Amino acid sequence: MLTFERASAGTLNHCNLTLTPGLHVILGHEREGTRDIVELAAGACPPRSGVVRVQGRAPHRTPELRRRMVSLRHHEQLFPSKTVLEAVRIALAARGLAIAPEQTLERAHIARWADRPPASLDARECRSVAACIALNVESPLLAALHEPLAYLPGLSAALLSERIANWVEQGALVICTTSSPTSARALGGHVWLLDRGRLLPHTAGASAWPIVPGQQTVLLVRTPAARALAAALSHVEEVAAVAFDETHHTSEVRVQGPDPKRLALALTRAARAHGIPVLAIVPSLPDIEFTRAANAGYLRAAYDAAYRSAQLQPQAERSPHART
Repeated sequence: MLTFERASAGTLNHCNLTLTPGLHVILGHEREGTRDIVELAAGACPPRSGVVRVQGRAPHRTPELRRRMVSLRHHEQLFPSKTVLEAVRIALAARGLAIAPEQTLERAHIARWADRPPASLDARECRSVAACIALNVESPLLAALHEPLAYLPGLSAALLSERIANWVEQGALVICTTSSPTSARALGGHVWLLDRGRLLPHTAGASAWPIVPGQQTVLLVRTPAARALAAALSHVEEVAAVAFDETHHTSEVRVQGPDPKRLALALTRAARAHGIPVLAIVPSLPDIEFTRAANAGYLRAAYDAAYRSAQLQPQAERSPHART
């Protein structure tokens, strides 16, 4: 179990959370402290104030606890060495992993970096090397990962997602932080919204659109006949708007409408009627600000409903019709 009690570090202030084994995705801006949550959970730094515990112990003070954990931080540094291959060999040996460093780099599809000096890697490439080392750890107690589906050149998102799923199956507590609703949806698990140090249950992305004022459902349609599909949809009643970028996204049509189900059905009917192949239909999720507004709306609605219920109950008790 991971617990924060009014924990503060960096831009994270007075954060409270309690997470049990499983996959937890925290959606929020970096300026609110998503990267600091990973730093604290991994024991990379002590909290400025408050308490952080993993299995009841402070990770930054417990080396044996940290050896059972893996992390992917915002900024990663490799062991000082002449080559990336040597840095990976040292890191694997430090963890007691009897795995060839060449195999580690090959598995992550970054073997071409083996002879490069670590100092020649940029910040994103250093994250990729750190991630490929972490992927070799079996059955960690806790995995704390910052933006595990972004800023990792060379690494396959499918490879990382598969490894995360394996860790969860082995009973690990996996915590991922991201500022992308799309990444949060792709990762799955329990999604939380970070709001001024509080973790709020997050509305599913698809249901966030209808309760954000002025926003409609947006679908991204991938097809080799984008121009033809855009023309076919231009007079469909359920479609409020169609956009087609002939310069940068020649195989994608952006379709907008008020009702997600009717929009998808109308799109499918139009494509079939005109013999247009559709490769994929992907919802364009609202960005984090719209997601925050959606959650605020849900919380306000819940508060108002509870308040009305509390006000009506005494009235019902005083009503003569309520007496037997």
